[in-house]
Amino acid sequence: MDRRNPVTFALVAAGVVASGCAQPLPPPAPPPVPTPPGSLYYEENLQPPARPRIEILDLEDRVAPDRRHIVTSGTLVNRGNRATSELTVKVTGLNDRGQPVVSAYAQPATQYLPPGGGTTTFTATLENHPDVVRYHVEAIAR
Repeated sequence: MDRRNPVTFALVAAGVVASGCAQPLPPPAPPPVPTPPGSLYYEENLQPPARPRIEILDLEDRVAPDRRHIVTSGTLVNRGNRATSELTVKVTGLNDRGQPVVSAYAQPATQYLPPGGGTTTFTATLENHPDVVRYHVEAIAR
């Protein structure tokens, strides 16, 4: 390069200055994330647990012929999706404050109730207590 020629010198100097002011290139894009193989991930269809669901219907209480006892009877319906293998029914006589006064376990006609509407009846005999104003019936199925 000839330093004596001012035009050449000016062009070379301008090129050096211009190259120093140039915008840097953007960084390269990151590589795409590989997708996992389809066989590793799947959604499992979970079924709700099978269990009986007992409803108590048609409750009736009447005074026994001896007048010393009350006979309480009703119907049990299994609305669940599993059969019962054991049924327990407890009838409790409550006073006007909701406190238990007398109670007895009932005998269901059968321990097995098929799912989806199987029915049976129960009967319990309790002492005829003058403080009893209402009855509470509880059924437990296994």
